[in-house]
Amino acid sequence: MTDAALTKRLCALLASETGWAWRSDGSDYALTETALFYGRIEPAPDLAIGVRVYDGDDALDQDGDISLSTREVQLRFRGAPYDRAGADDLADLAHDAIQRLLRAGLIHGARRRNFGSLRVDANAREERTDNYTITLNNPEASTP
Repeated sequence: MTDAALTKRLCALLASETGWAWRSDGSDYALTETALFYGRIEPAPDLAIGVRVYDGDDALDQDGDISLSTREVQLRFRGAPYDRAGADDLADLAHDAIQRLLRAGLIHGARRRNFGSLRVDANAREERTDNYTITLNNPEASTP
């Protein structure tokens, strides 16, 4: 599975588990939606999650074939203006959804490695990032 395919798969899985909106075609979101973005978060809507694969490891077996693949994924959350818990609430929903991803869409499992608050943006929206290690199901899942 390519990193782009994994990112899109994670967006689709998060959308189906949480009810958040995912526009794989890049079309605009309604201001009232909680939007999932591939990579960076756009200025609107307020409630937004960006999904980005940023690192990985493909362990090789004795024959030089991929035996285990992991990918590092960062989720960036942005809450509603003046809602101090907004980004944390989104992160909690994502964490619950990701814990249900075992054997879902070529994903064997996921583990949150760390998380942290970022800043309040110019529109008084709290931001946070969570980093996950995603283990892919099998060697076939690691190939395009």
